[in-house]
Amino acid sequence: MDAFRFPLRSFLNSGGKSPPCPALRQLRRRRCGDTPLSWGPADSLSVLPGTAHGRGFAGSKAPSRPQTPGTSYSAARRPGTAIFTLTLILLLPVNVPGNAVESWVTHPENDFVAPSHRGALNCIAVDGTGLILSAGEDGSVVIWDGEARAARERFQLSRYPLEKLAVRPASSEAVVYESDGIDFYRVSVWDYAKKERRFTLPVTNPVLYCGYTAQGKYLVLSSPDGLLIFDSETGERRGEMPGGYAVTFAVSNRTETTLQTYSSLGVLAYWDLDGSRLLQSFTVPANLSTPLVFGNYRFLAGQDGSRLLLIDAVSGKIFFETQAVADSVLFRAGDTSFFRVSYIYGKEDGGGVLKRELFTVNATGSVERGETLVRMNAVLSTTAPLDGRQFLGGSDDGLLAIAVDDADEALFFSFKNQRRLLDAAASPGLIAFTDEKGCGAFIPDDFNSLSSSDSITLFGTNSSNRVTSDGGGSFLFWHYGEWETSTMPPERTFPFVKIPEGPPGAGYLFNASNSPGPLRNAAIDGGKVLFLDLSGGINVFSSKDGRRLFSYNSALLLDAVFIDGRNILVARNAEAGRNSSPFLLADTLTGETLPAAYPAPIAFTLYKNPPGNIYAAVLKTNGPDLSTQVIRFNRQKPYASDTILEYRGEDTDFLFIEYGATGEDGLAARFASTAGSEEAFIVPDGDVESGVKKVIDRVPAFPRKLLPCNGNFAALDDDGTVSWYDGASGKLLAMLRFYETEWLLSGADGTTKRGSLKVPDSF
Repeated sequence: MDAFRFPLRSFLNSGGKSPPCPALRQLRRRRCGDTPLSWGPADSLSVLPGTAHGRGFAGSKAPSRPQTPGTSYSAARRPGTAIFTLTLILLLPVNVPGNAVESWVTHPENDFVAPSHRGALNCIAVDGTGLILSAGEDGSVVIWDGEARAARERFQLSRYPLEKLAVRPASSEAVVYESDGIDFYRVSVWDYAKKERRFTLPVTNPVLYCGYTAQGKYLVLSSPDGLLIFDSETGERRGEMPGGYAVTFAVSNRTETTLQTYSSLGVLAYWDLDGSRLLQSFTVPANLSTPLVFGNYRFLAGQDGSRLLLIDAVSGKIFFETQAVADSVLFRAGDTSFFRVSYIYGKEDGGGVLKRELFTVNATGSVERGETLVRMNAVLSTTAPLDGRQFLGGSDDGLLAIAVDDADEALFFSFKNQRRLLDAAASPGLIAFTDEKGCGAFIPDDFNSLSSSDSITLFGTNSSNRVTSDGGGSFLFWHYGEWETSTMPPERTFPFVKIPEGPPGAGYLFNASNSPGPLRNAAIDGGKVLFLDLSGGINVFSSKDGRRLFSYNSALLLDAVFIDGRNILVARNAEAGRNSSPFLLADTLTGETLPAAYPAPIAFTLYKNPPGNIYAAVLKTNGPDLSTQVIRFNRQKPYASDTILEYRGEDTDFLFIEYGATGEDGLAARFASTAGSEEAFIVPDGDVESGVKKVIDRVPAFPRKLLPCNGNFAALDDDGTVSWYDGASGKLLAMLRFYETEWLLSGADGTTKRGSLKVPDSF
């Protein structure tokens, strides 16, 4: 099953073309309800015949800088738009590690530095113990050790960007706000020490402000819905401030009885927290950016675009103003002081200067100023104070730096990013993968076969970012196509099939005039290769001589898979057509196509397991309600296909596999899926009627691909880690990570193995 599809609705609304908006190319899920699935037991999916309603859980090149041994400063990016697609079939006598089992080695915990963000840092917060938390565009939180100046750990909270982050005083809890920038908004509270979600707050609009009161008793949330107060311990709503709209800043007194807020409408207000009553309000200048209150509620500071203003919070009178600085942020520095921090971009080398200005209001009401400048070797995306003399800067490419007053240049925190794997496929005995740098490799599907003396050799895949297996030892490497821009169609691509028989380098390049366009999906079955392109064209070729064996074209085709060596099954959107069948059977020998009746308007994903069972994901409608179902496709009686899993909502990019020992009926014993959730769960004994399911052990990132492995299963996650799980319990067994020149295998008990990674010279 291909886990890298764009949202089905976006596809349908675009007339069958890949969505032009870059934000829509990201993995997205639309779900019913607000409550996300925690990292504990799953509750969002019903295994039939249950009927519980599901709720979803929801640059520029970095400039050169001093390098720290063992540290990577490069920010990995997803491959750009495909202009050339290369397709390989490899069935090689692969040199994989032997079966000798080696003793695991225990390494000290600080032997490994955690990775950083893949993309911009959006916000930074410091907790009471000195730990630094950063939230990023990649949906992850990184915990940094301020003393060691290194990344301690990274864990993914969302598939969407994290826009806001605040730490609860005297605790290990933080509130985060995430959004896809279109129509998905979620505020949740996490225990970042335990890696557990505490609760989620209901929001239906963009969040303007979220933060805690002085002692952490209350959580304040502002959106176009109004100003809401929640109990920080339970998440229960404690009050709603009438008229508290467009609030962009809030601060409480030390006893947490009064709340002072600033609204961009130009209102400074005082609220009774216990009674949710408005005590007093003043008219002040509107649309102040990064406002703050200091001096025991006496002074309000903010910038209106052209001026930095100091306002008497009692009378609303402006008593000081100076020129504003573009993209500057205000931070409270003391009872009568505040900082203005701005980043001055240096266009020549991509670096710049971090400018910190201190404004102090003295007893006579006059303002004193002082400033310091610190050289930065990165383009900053956010800043935050560490203390009076030190500031933190987060960059566009995942760096965290500390700027000290008396330093000439900022110091960068160390981290070690993984070599990110983009896709993986399994065949008995082997797992094949592609990585972000255009390389691929084979590893054993039994992690115990890896020994520290083994080297894993990478090979070039000509920029392939997908790999598909036929379940019998053949792997197809190919490139998923994308649209160039919103106005330009994609370039044509020319698949390449490498035939393993014959001398090295033997292969077949498809004739340019017969090659398909950018690909949506591909499949392999023995001597045949199937390509489904973005325009809705299906082409089946012989992998022996490159002859075209079958061709079919229709709008809104969503997936295709081989049933056997002759026939294929096609999934499509039939909602708007005269023929309401979401499935199409095609005979590649005769060219005949025949609708396969099933009571659903849309089928969007097909999955074939090694024994030959075919599963399909369909969307069903019941009035305004949607449900996502996985069915076991019955070729003889499609309308009688068994429903395996159901999720009450739309989830068009979930994962699903069948694994384990195969019985006399040809069915495997167990299933694993992510329907309605970002983490995976299993149906341990394949008993879908019982409704029993288990959430697998949580790893730092969400699953990206599920793989059947030797009776158990493995998962490739968004960080590029391959994790193995016990097929019966879902318990984590081991994790394999790749770095620039080595691989690291970590057991669930903390022991490790490591070996070398051989990279081709051209990579």
